[in-house]
Amino acid sequence: MSALSDALETSLLNHLLRATAYTPATALHFGLFLTDPGESGVSGEVSGGSYARVAVTNNSTSFGLASNIAGKSNAIDIVFPEATAAWGTPKFWAVYETPTSFTGTTTSGNATIASVADTSAIKVGMALSGTGIAAGATVVSIVLNTSVTMSLVATASGTVSIAGEQMLVHGALLSPRYVATGDTPKIAAGAMSVSFGSLTGIGLTDYAKSKLLDLVFGAYAFTPPTTVYAAVATGLTGFTEWTDSSYTRQAVTFGAPSGGVSSNSGVITMSGAVVSSIGPLTQFQLLDSATVGNALLSGPLSSARTIPVGDSCKFAIGSISCTLQ
Repeated sequence: MSALSDALETSLLNHLLRATAYTPATALHFGLFLTDPGESGVSGEVSGGSYARVAVTNNSTSFGLASNIAGKSNAIDIVFPEATAAWGTPKFWAVYETPTSFTGTTTSGNATIASVADTSAIKVGMALSGTGIAAGATVVSIVLNTSVTMSLVATASGTVSIAGEQMLVHGALLSPRYVATGDTPKIAAGAMSVSFGSLTGIGLTDYAKSKLLDLVFGAYAFTPPTTVYAAVATGLTGFTEWTDSSYTRQAVTFGAPSGGVSSNSGVITMSGAVVSSIGPLTQFQLLDSATVGNALLSGPLSSARTIPVGDSCKFAIGSISCTLQ
């Protein structure tokens, strides 16, 4: 079982729904944990005994294309350094982007890092460490090339150098085992598995799941949709798109993600005055084209609706939500 970090959920929702491209890391850094690192990956990591994270080039050699069930695994062994002292029993793994560093000023008792000249490599959700940076602090918000707000307050004042890192995903090892002195532990090819969870018929399509996983792991090209369109359909199997002469797919705008969720930020009017009351409407999809295209997200309407002749079909603000987990 695996889980995306809050930061990666935000990045991928922006890529898929808000035309804000996610740039994959050139190298991914794998770590081992004795306890579940959680969404930010700031505790429980193995330490001592020559332990170090392992950098893996993020390309098609390291990560093949996602399978037809929209899962993703490592294509190569990920080999850690030889243990010069016992590491205990790692039970979890986590993947990070290449750490970044920046400078700023802190005030004891304040959560703001000020005077940050370059915020280009800093992302919401990054774990932070540095002089005056409280243990477990993460990036909450960023003012471009000005300041960073932390989740915790600084414990000292002054000009500081801050190390930041973004965890992407974490999961449980398939076969945890004790690492003794002299062992050279590894995550064998295929032993790291990442997938999106969803209920049957609800959520991201296999197309979108595969494209997003291939983007993050393997750096396969996936240009974000310029515009996302909503469509509605009748029937409970397949997707039989509505054919009323007043109906067309409509462009949808989504608000900034929060907690792994992004919802439509405006009312979506799917039709003018309905000419025929054929129905009921039972499903919706989000697609990357106003005509054919690829389905990105699909699900049932909260309740089936037949639109009376003369009425129109609308989605209220916030009624279409996309959740990544």
